[in-house]
Amino acid sequence: KYDAGGSKPSALAGSTIQVDPASYEGFTFSQVVYENTSTTVAAGVNAVAADGKTVAKLYYTHNSYAYTAHFVDQKGRTVAGDATYTAAFEATVGLADCDVTLLPPEVAGYDTSSCVATALKIGTNEAANQVTVTYGAASFTLTVDANGGTWSHVDATEIGEGVYEVADVAYDSEVLLEQPSRTGYTFDHWVVTGAKSKISGSTFTQGTQAATLTAVWRG
Repeated sequence: KYDAGGSKPSALAGSTIQVDPASYEGFTFSQVVYENTSTTVAAGVNAVAADGKTVAKLYYTHNSYAYTAHFVDQKGRTVAGDATYTAAFEATVGLADCDVTLLPPEVAGYDTSSCVATALKIGTNEAANQVTVTYGAASFTLTVDANGGTWSHVDATEIGEGVYEVADVAYDSEVLLEQPSRTGYTFDHWVVTGAKSKISGSTFTQGTQAATLTAVWRG
């Protein structure tokens, strides 16, 4: 029921009730329910009772309108295609504590638990019903295998002989690598494994899963 404040029109006792529902933005008239009508007129006829207590309750339903969700990373880059949904007029849409909870799709390299969005209140202008979900990058472990040599880095922990770990490397972030050393050998290059991770010279770029760098030597 949509309460628009109500009104108390006057009518003669026994007169037939005729209701002309008003129009309200975002709502559609559903039905009218009568209470305490006259029992002295023909069956099935809603008439005004003599005691002045007749009530006509008008019920409205919320209309549904489309809204569009955009999915981007912290640099504003699109990480997933736009999605269009519908929700009731005046409903709030967001990630938490809203009438409608938006569930961001899983995207490789990103952490859905870190997503943020400003809640949207659904209006009648569907073009204006837009919500943007911003993803935070997921973090992964980088393993560096010096392959018989040694290596050092300010954020690295040695986990075995010549094997090191750099924890919490964010997706698409870069790590500047020190050159490893090995007695009697000359370092040639790094070999990288791990989806979408890459190496360019001494710069490693984190991909969408844990990565391993292995030193290759000449000698």
